[in-house]
Order: sequence, then C-alpha cells, then structure tokens
Amino acid sequence: MKHIILLFLVFFVVTEIYSQKIIRLNARDEIVVDADEMIIGIYIETEGAKIDSINMVQHQKALKILDVLAKFGYKKDNIYFIESSISESFNRYMLNENFPNETNYSATQGYKIKLKEFDMYDTIKNELTKNGITRILIESFETSEYDKLKSKVYKQALEKAKKKAKELLAGLNNYNLVIKEIREPDHGSYRSSGLTFQRQMIDNGLYDLALADLAPMSKIKSTVTSTKVSIPASFNVIFEIIEK
Repeated sequence: MKHIILLFLVFFVVTEIYSQKIIRLNARDEIVVDADEMIIGIYIETEGAKIDSINMVQHQKALKILDVLAKFGYKKDNIYFIESSISESFNRYMLNENFPNETNYSATQGYKIKLKEFDMYDTIKNELTKNGITRILIESFETSEYDKLKSKVYKQALEKAKKKAKELLAGLNNYNLVIKEIREPDHGSYRSSGLTFQRQMIDNGLYDLALADLAPMSKIKSTVTSTKVSIPASFNVIFEIIEK
C-alpha cells in the first residue's frame, strides 16, 4: 500500500510539472575585479572617572581628526560618522581589597572615510596617529564600478540559466522559452567576510593594525598591492515552455 501511495505522489508531481510546462533553475554568476577604493575606519577612545570630562576630551580629539582629514581634501560630507558609545570600563583590580573599587568609563567614537589613492594610506595614518586616534583599520576594499557591475553580473547569471534550460530541453522542437518569474533577485554585494579579508591582507603584504600594541602605529608600514573584490549574483528563475 505504501508503494502505491508513493508511486501516486511521484506521478502527481511529474504530471503537475508537465501540465504547467515550466523549468525552475537557480541562476548564479560572479564578477571579480580589482578594487579601486579602500574603506578606512578611524576610532578615538578616552577613559576616565567623569563622563563630562570624557566627552570634552572626545570632542577635542574629534575636532583634531576633522582638521587633519580636511588637509587631505575630505569635507564633512565625505566623512561618515559610524559609532558613538560610552560604557563602564572593567577594573581588573576591583576584586582585590588592596585597590579601591572605582567606577571608570570608556568612550568610543568612530568615523569612516573612502580612499582612492592607496599609496596615501600611510601618510594619512601617521598624521592621524599624531593627532590622537586610538585605532585605524582597513575595513574593506570596494570598486567604484559596483552599480554597473552588479547589473552586468545579474544579466550574465540569467543568460547562463537560460542556456541551461535549453540544454535540458535538447531534442524538443517548436517551442519558445519565456521567463515566467524571478524570485529572490539579488544583484550581488561584496563578498568578503572578516576572516577572508584578514587572509587577503596577509596575502597582499598588509600589516594588521590590530598589532598596534606591539609597535607604534606610525612605525608600521603598510603596502597595498592589487586587491580583488567579488560581486556575486544568485536568484531563482522560472521558465515557461510555450509551444509554437
């Protein structure tokens, strides 16, 4: 009895697909190009016992950072504010009775800028370091051609799916293949996880600036060579088979 039910279900599914005359496929493709833009994260941090004093120091540091960036041609519209937080900082001696249990606070403020001249990175980094930044990180590489390329990779993925559909219909004549539906369209985005990006930095001779505790940031030399970015596309497409 179970075999009869199973055969009936298989027959029903096949009949349903045949009656609708459709093909469902996943369209995929990607374009890999050289990056021509670098996204840099700039962070200032201050610790202290009084919030008002911390905020004042942070404000003065921020003004210096903006002044430095202005010298390199960055206007306020080109500097992106990304983070501002203040929290109680952990006192590692708080459990030791020989040290007073004081409440300290830690404030963090972050900005992002876009850099096209990769060879200017060290110059900007060193000048910012002299003026009070705590951390500077290369957060990602991008391409200025993203909008054009994401449309191109979408079309390429669709053409590959259509070619695959025709291959599945090899031997069948007198039909037109029409796109009936596209589900979950995704033009693609930069595909670069944190782990992948760290590996790219090492492969390209970049120094991880998280090691700033081991050496002054102004002494760390960074060499940015050719870096690739990947723009993928992945979506589902339904083709309808129409007899001529």
